[in-house]
Amino acid sequence: MDSFIVYHRYSENSLLVTIDIDTDVQEYRSYITRLINDQYGHRVVLNQGFNSVLILWREESVSSKLIDEVKLLLKGITPSPMRVINKWKLPVYYDRLSADIRAVSKYTDLEVGEIIRLHQQAVYTVHFMGVFAWLSVSKWIA
Repeated sequence: MDSFIVYHRYSENSLLVTIDIDTDVQEYRSYITRLINDQYGHRVVLNQGFNSVLILWREESVSSKLIDEVKLLLKGITPSPMRVINKWKLPVYYDRLSADIRAVSKYTDLEVGEIIRLHQQAVYTVHFMGVFAWLSVSKWIA
């Protein structure tokens, strides 16, 4: 069942776990992250990509034994059927005179108001957010 998971020793103290499937990547990635965090806790730092989880051990090298341990932990996994979905409604400012929106209008042959309406009715899925961008912004603000 877990043949869709690929393990790659990324560095001396990190392991990249890649999910090689076409659907439900987000559910598998979240489930893998939760399992690894529950097992290793403060010993690791986890960084999610679109279809991967990078496990960075704080104070130990990635040995064959440790890789086998992770493989055993993830053997035969199936994501939990319960998903927690957070929904946010974000304010958006549209500059009706900007070159970008006028170019979209010209390319699509749609009025600017129709482009805005279509953009606002869509639901967008965020697969992951980078903590490093937040850190750099918080340093900039401080």
